[in-house]
Amino acid sequence: MSEDYLMAIDAGTGGSRCLIFNTEGELISLEYSEWKFENREDLGYMAKEFNADTFWEKIITTIKLAIQNSKIDPKKIRGISATSYREGVILLDENGKELYSAPADDMRALSQGMDILQKYGDKIYKITGRLPPFLFASAKISWFKEKRPEIYKRIHMLLMMNDWIIYKLSGKYSSDPSSACETELFDVTKRIWSKELIQLLDLPENIYPPIYNAGTQVGEITKEVAIKTGLVEGTPVVVGGGDSECCLLGMGLINEGDVGIITGTTTPIQMVIDKPIFNSKKLWTNCHLIPGKWNIEANSGPSGKIFRWLRDTLSKYEYEKAKSLNKNPFTFMDELVRSIPPGSNGCFAFLGPMICDWSEIKPLGYGGFLIPLPIEPEKNHAKGQILRSYLENMAYVLKLNCDQIEEISGIEIKEINISGGLTNSSEFNEIVVNTINRPTKIFKQSESTGLGAAICAAIGAGLFDNFESAIDSMSHLKKTLLPDKKMVKIYRKGIKKWKKFHKILEKMN
Repeated sequence: MSEDYLMAIDAGTGGSRCLIFNTEGELISLEYSEWKFENREDLGYMAKEFNADTFWEKIITTIKLAIQNSKIDPKKIRGISATSYREGVILLDENGKELYSAPADDMRALSQGMDILQKYGDKIYKITGRLPPFLFASAKISWFKEKRPEIYKRIHMLLMMNDWIIYKLSGKYSSDPSSACETELFDVTKRIWSKELIQLLDLPENIYPPIYNAGTQVGEITKEVAIKTGLVEGTPVVVGGGDSECCLLGMGLINEGDVGIITGTTTPIQMVIDKPIFNSKKLWTNCHLIPGKWNIEANSGPSGKIFRWLRDTLSKYEYEKAKSLNKNPFTFMDELVRSIPPGSNGCFAFLGPMICDWSEIKPLGYGGFLIPLPIEPEKNHAKGQILRSYLENMAYVLKLNCDQIEEISGIEIKEINISGGLTNSSEFNEIVVNTINRPTKIFKQSESTGLGAAICAAIGAGLFDNFESAIDSMSHLKKTLLPDKKMVKIYRKGIKKWKKFHKILEKMN
């Protein structure tokens, strides 16, 4: 076994993970700490923030525990990198103190964003590859300019969440193209900050960190961080990237036409492309971690958090019991799902996952479950039927979003790669492969996002010469699932009915 190790910090919407991998991609240690965002409706509609000091202490704690529980010598940790949820923004003053720290779904800048969209939407899309502005830093900084000018004047640096973690570890400001493009102030083609947009929106011109490629060492663990965490002072700190892009890297997806599905809090679908695509405002074009590569993305929206809500509502006791026995908690859920035949006995779910279309902002209509009447208790086992119909709901949306990506990119999807927490459910994997009707690859490491960040750390630490060799050593396939013709036929009929009901529910505002 390798005696070299890499550390990755993966900051998600629900909490922070600290992961330690060896150079064969084996997960040695994982520590997780939950966190919550604070609703700040006093500052605007659906305004949210977080306490940066509290979050940083949680990150520090997970690092310390991951090292302790791994029982490895911290001197053998050769590099550390970070990844995080996208679109969140942190603004610092000249002393590095947080003026504003908020998640992606802080909606305080809705009004400013809609105004920017109306005035400059076409130009913004052609430069950044994404809409609508209210999701991004472009609108959020504009909100401070209009609503909190005293804070606006003190803004010294704009960072995304993973950039902020790198800064806290090393004291160095940095970003990478995959993270910077999530500000909507970044030229996605040239992979540089867009002076044109910054000037057009009359925003500060000197608050943007230098851009480095993923896998670049930008600093070292500081003495202060070393004392608090147990890391060794001087350990290389390496630029990572956005969570979805790191997940693609963790699955080894670096060639045009590669498609990855990331089952997390949301479920983005990304296809690797060799040049940016700007022919549809429905989807986003992002920078890949690899220079000269991009991704086209259809985000299916809230999914994992809806599944967790259903899980906790229907079977929290069984879930917690499985965890306490060190059993895969998805096993008992799979048993519930397996008790219901494909098609969920005619039940359809309309919750969370959506057909991606960023070109039109409109009410979402209504959702829930449609169950054929009369209900037959002996036939319709409620828990299994609801869980299965939700997983089928997810798979239908994934299929429709894959169809969009094919149409807009002009590239045929030949196979699917999928990672994330839900891939621990064998039933979910089977539903996906038979709904999308493409060979589907499942990876040994479901923590592919953290693995992608660890690969970046390995490159920056000089343990591999390039991403290809790092991927060959650290990313490993578990199995490839093939569609079953009988199941494909069932789900093809199911998706037609689902689309019909979906259109009706959309109109019910």
